[in-house]
Amino acid sequence: MGKCRVYMICTFLAYLLFIVMLHTQLELFDITPNDTLIYGSVHEKQFDTYKQRETYKEDTLDNKVTVTTNVTRYQHTVIQNQPKSEVTEKIIKFNKKINLSSSQYEFPLTEECNKTEDTKNPLYFRELYPMLYLYSAYYDERVKETDGQHYIRLISLVKKHHRINLFCHFELQGQQNLKSKYVWTEVEYYEMCENHGKKFGGYILSCKVPREELGHIPCSVTISSVHPLNPTVPNLTIPIFSLSQENMTHPKKDFGVCIPPLFGDQDVTKIVQFIELTRILGASHFILYIAEIKNELLQILQYYEYIGILTLIQWKMPVQSKMVWYNGQLLAINDCLYRSMRYFKHVIFNDLDEFLVPRGVVNWNSMVKQLQQNYTNRNDIAGFSFKSAFFPINTGLQTKGTFHHIDITQRVITLSSVRRKVMVNPRNIFELGIHHISRPFAMRHHGIAVNEKYAILHHYRKCTSEFDNEMKCKRLVKDSTILKYANELKQNVNAVMNDYRETMKYVSISRNLSTISVIL
Repeated sequence: MGKCRVYMICTFLAYLLFIVMLHTQLELFDITPNDTLIYGSVHEKQFDTYKQRETYKEDTLDNKVTVTTNVTRYQHTVIQNQPKSEVTEKIIKFNKKINLSSSQYEFPLTEECNKTEDTKNPLYFRELYPMLYLYSAYYDERVKETDGQHYIRLISLVKKHHRINLFCHFELQGQQNLKSKYVWTEVEYYEMCENHGKKFGGYILSCKVPREELGHIPCSVTISSVHPLNPTVPNLTIPIFSLSQENMTHPKKDFGVCIPPLFGDQDVTKIVQFIELTRILGASHFILYIAEIKNELLQILQYYEYIGILTLIQWKMPVQSKMVWYNGQLLAINDCLYRSMRYFKHVIFNDLDEFLVPRGVVNWNSMVKQLQQNYTNRNDIAGFSFKSAFFPINTGLQTKGTFHHIDITQRVITLSSVRRKVMVNPRNIFELGIHHISRPFAMRHHGIAVNEKYAILHHYRKCTSEFDNEMKCKRLVKDSTILKYANELKQNVNAVMNDYRETMKYVSISRNLSTISVIL
């Protein structure tokens, strides 16, 4: 009995000691396990977060701050568009380490509109009719010399030979009567260049903005086949995103990268190496469209999203894949073109097995300066077009190793002028093709074909002569240009993978694919 009492007393004292220690740890940040953390303009999510026992340093504009965190476990909710509370200020130092703040690359509505459920999740194909779907809308304030008009641009999927007359309806402020509540303009169809005769194809629908009648920049536009607006006739209201650089909290970045819809089985390590090598080359941020991928890949992409390197956008076609060319790649490219105008000076469009590698210099910034020096009016350059080279992945010539691209140092001797890729000034483009500038915005804008002595697009795949009869797939030459990035790439990839594994111990950042369209 005596031993039992001693055991009970020891257990009770150990419990008291645990309570005191836990209280001390929570007191460090003055929070309780039931506190709700308010962290500005991040969409509502649940995080089961573990603060790690460690010390780290963070550079600020004024000085270096040393932050010590202790181990504790708590659950919190991050709520959209709420001011930071005192408890947020005390936990923000830890949250900055895993970077749960809202992305500087959020895609804003044209003004501070009331965010309905529809505008919180604005990126999906909306069906107006079974033959016509709308994906996104942009307020295009770029003015041509010919008309001086502002336009709404609608990225759309349209069934072949089914163009119906459509009208854009803009809501007038202070009007209650339905007939006088809206002002309308007619929709103009523009078919994208590479629909390849499929049953459905990509279109840019445009309608003029009646600025004088509206007196304000619209938050949304309603599309219908009749005017005035009739609620008994099918119609769609879609939020409008801004292309304007006004009220930007961050300056434009130099280089964005648009990656078309990702689907199928993908190698996680290859994608990490793609992102890290492309960042070394000069990329500031990636916009990646997700069609269907495995959860393992989704998690690493979400990690990149939460550290502010990448933005994920849901891409689910509303029709069977055989009815549209290559999973709607062209629509995604042009959506990304318009989406990028606000944020980047230059945007490159390429796949995960492609790298734009400068020859005489080490990065894109130096390369662009080199290319621009021969042109007096640089503002008229729509973009640069680069030849590509196949680096065959099945030759057996690459050295053994885990780094997929820097291990391959032989390429096909022939450069392809057909499978080009482009780096553009997005504001000087109206429509982009997969391999070319399809239509500049204005007559004065022009593209430049870049000589291979400045840069080549490395394409790591099996060589094919399809679409390019001049391709000599069996003739290879040595090309070790990529090796100048080898050491930095290895260091960066290892650092990212270590940080990713460490972060995943403390923070669960996985989410369902169906909600991936929420833009942070």
